[in-house]
Amino acid sequence: MRTPNTFLLYWNPYFSSYKLERFLNDFPFTDGKDVLTDADDWDRSPDMFNWSIAEYDKAHAGDRFVFIKVGYDRPTGIVGVGQFTSEPYGGEDWSGQGRKIYYMDMDWEAVVNPTSDFVLKTHELIKAIPEVMWSKGRAGVMVAPEIAEKIDALWKRHIENINKPLEHTPVTPESTLGFAVDAEIVQEFLHGKRSTYSISIDEDCCNLLLENVDGNLLLNTDELPNEYHGCYFYNNGNFPYLIKSSLKHILLDANGKRIVGRIVGKEITAGKRFRFGKNQYDASVEDPNGDNCEWTITFKLALAR
Repeated sequence: MRTPNTFLLYWNPYFSSYKLERFLNDFPFTDGKDVLTDADDWDRSPDMFNWSIAEYDKAHAGDRFVFIKVGYDRPTGIVGVGQFTSEPYGGEDWSGQGRKIYYMDMDWEAVVNPTSDFVLKTHELIKAIPEVMWSKGRAGVMVAPEIAEKIDALWKRHIENINKPLEHTPVTPESTLGFAVDAEIVQEFLHGKRSTYSISIDEDCCNLLLENVDGNLLLNTDELPNEYHGCYFYNNGNFPYLIKSSLKHILLDANGKRIVGRIVGKEITAGKRFRFGKNQYDASVEDPNGDNCEWTITFKLALAR
């Protein structure tokens, strides 16, 4: 049996004849339901969905596609995957330029709302699979089998993390850190418009977030610094601390309206660098070469479904 090939289908809603509004009408996205998979009851090929394919001579029915949203309208990244259900066939040029265009019919296996935060983001794709041009390209270009395997594994893990029941990781006081937030943030999570929450590390929360012994932060560095930095050690741009291994959930509380998200990913970034004042009570001074900075942890959260 022939091993299916995988093709990348790029979609820029601004230039494409297939606009964002039509996409949202073709798929049954509703409030709180922005991810459609095999477990859901929905039309996998709305209006005989098809797409143009550049390397049509390499494509056959049963081959797989990865649908990638590109352009300036964020978020961008992988929106869905599936398989082709027809052989390539000629058709009118969707752009009106009179070119000879080949199309293939498609059957979706999983798709996310392209306006929601459930899109597998471009920056995540670049980090995980830098060999692929994720921001632009010809629709219907085949990728090497080893790249296809990486994409498939990354997408499956992404969907599993979204849909994994919260009860698989019991919520306990030891595993959960809570924050007071605006009601708008909670609503954005509930409607799939947001899936991340950022926390700036300072003296008030560092011992709750980071591994420590009696309030002394543990460092994950090759060499210990000569001076005291508290929770602000820049360490040449390498995060020098350890996030608590017991931390599994983030609780967000908006005046009693609470949601709990399971941590499924995190990104750590360094803020502006600074140096401490010469004396204990002197204000810190912004310095592009300073040995200190304020670190921010952005947690990717999956809510209970």
